[in-house]
Amino acid sequence: MASTYWTGGTNGDFYNVTNWSTGESPTTYHDVSIFGTSATVTAEAVASTVSATPVPSLTIGGYGTLDITATSCQSSESSPVFSTSAFQVFQYGTIVIDTPSAVQLGDINVMNGTLTIENNRSNVFMGAGSRLNGGGTLNLVDSTFGSQTASINVENSMHITLSGNSTMYTGFLTTGVSVAFDSKSSEQFFLNGSDGTVDTKFSGVSSKTQFGITANTGETPLSASYVKNTDGSYSLVVQESDNHTLTLNSVTMASGYTPGTLAITQDKSGNYLISDTSANSGN
Repeated sequence: MASTYWTGGTNGDFYNVTNWSTGESPTTYHDVSIFGTSATVTAEAVASTVSATPVPSLTIGGYGTLDITATSCQSSESSPVFSTSAFQVFQYGTIVIDTPSAVQLGDINVMNGTLTIENNRSNVFMGAGSRLNGGGTLNLVDSTFGSQTASINVENSMHITLSGNSTMYTGFLTTGVSVAFDSKSSEQFFLNGSDGTVDTKFSGVSSKTQFGITANTGETPLSASYVKNTDGSYSLVVQESDNHTLTLNSVTMASGYTPGTLAITQDKSGNYLISDTSANSGN
């Protein structure tokens, strides 16, 4: 299978043929690679132009970065501004999606580096299975990843951070190994109502943090409360219909925040939101 790699000899334009080892467009090759050699010798490509041609296989090696910034008001899941059928990101490699437009990341991936999504609301798609694999980090900045009907299955070795009023929809028992919230902004983290005991470590939880349960999972939350653990963390215990209990057994609160009474409401899509309604919220 033909391959090409980034040289960056001209500028940072991903689609400039003179930036590639073969001197041809990267979309004409099966394997496309961007990698640096050290923290001081990096490689960065910017995909700022809309392309209808997918990259079959994209590799971001160590100290390599791909910034996807192309925009189009006519983009959609079937007509994204950038697409790849498969991708892998090595440790110290990064993909940054900073566009409100549709981006398709394909069906197959290994994410051992960093995927950052900025300023995008449910417009990044993962293909069949909607699964992120690997032990890397997913950063959401003022973004929504997934939706009520298309949750993202995050392998339980991956880390997730949310900031700038972000929302994450996760699948059945696929919530990552850790989730860190920005206590200064309003974040929402949706789970599958069929989850039982969730071992993900949640941190930075504040009065602005809302845990949610998607409406289409067949479970109705009836009550929710925090129970303090012996190590100072909390468990969030949600009693649901059919005598089912969902438990997040490792929740660490933001500094200065003591959880109070929790209430369950529904958003306009029918999803359930768990919020702290007490006056003693700290943050």
